[in-house]
Amino acid sequence: MRRARALWGFTNSSRVRSASGVITTVPPKPSVQTQFVLSAMEQSAGRDQARWDQVDNNFDLLFARMEDILGTQIKLEAQQDLTNKVVEQMMKDQQILAKQIENTGQAVARMTLDAT
Repeated sequence: MRRARALWGFTNSSRVRSASGVITTVPPKPSVQTQFVLSAMEQSAGRDQARWDQVDNNFDLLFARMEDILGTQIKLEAQQDLTNKVVEQMMKDQQILAKQIENTGQAVARMTLDAT
């Protein structure tokens, strides 16, 4: 039984008698195997934390990039609206110019007919 306890990391615990006569059992010191497992678990937890920190950092970078893209989209939308207004004004100007050319043509035709 003692050998089985030692294999599993349990060693004989120490018993301490206090001044009042109460016996207290002190927890056993972890075995080498237990210390190895605990150390490996701690290293694994450290690696996991580093990975999560990297994931968190990557999300921060992703959201910063998305904000940049949003700003660019807003600027493009404003430029597109301005371009649309310019094109609409050019179409109105073209219609006015076409009407003026038509009126001028009619006036020239009338003057030519009146001159004959």
